[in-house]
Amino acid sequence: RSKKTAYELTYIVFYLFEYGRRDPTLDRGTVQSLKFLGIIPDLDQNADLLAENCIALRFAGQRPSPNWEDWIVKTLSDFQVIKPGY
Repeated sequence: RSKKTAYELTYIVFYLFEYGRRDPTLDRGTVQSLKFLGIIPDLDQNADLLAENCIALRFAGQRPSPNWEDWIVKTLSDFQVIKPGY
């Protein structure tokens, strides 16, 4: 299992989509690879990589597994974003 490869694929998708500003078409094989790659962080309980995978799938117009997204929300629910008071 290669987390490095999984991160690389999600970053490639982010760059191709310009972080949601573009709508390029991904071929079926790439979309399928994203779906399969989600299994790695799911098994490893790696919320960061799984969240990135879900974002990449959404950029590609796909619906990630509801189980994955629910787990991410539950796992990250204790985190809080605090803006610095500049």
